[in-house]
Amino acid sequence: MNANLRRNGDKIMCPVRLYTGVILVVASSAASTASPENLQLSTAQWREDLQFIARELPKRHGNAFHCTTRERFEATVAELDRRLPGLDPAHIYVGMMRIVNSVGDGHT
Repeated sequence: MNANLRRNGDKIMCPVRLYTGVILVVASSAASTASPENLQLSTAQWREDLQFIARELPKRHGNAFHCTTRERFEATVAELDRRLPGLDPAHIYVGMMRIVNSVGDGHT
């Protein structure tokens, strides 16, 4: 009976250990890539990054405009580009994320 409880307990503990490990890996990865000093770019550098996204995403994605139109994508890029000088780094970063997310698939 005691061995049975231990086996059942192991079945419960294994997923808990797995989830804990995954959470730790994700948290450490996020902490290393999203540090504030990585967002301190000049407007020209942000603009260069934005233009890279605008140029390369449609080229590299198999069907970048299945959830949005090319016109809407380009208008969103142009709007963020226009607002770059007045935005703080976090808002610029989120704006770029929205542009990438407009493609509408999780892996992009």
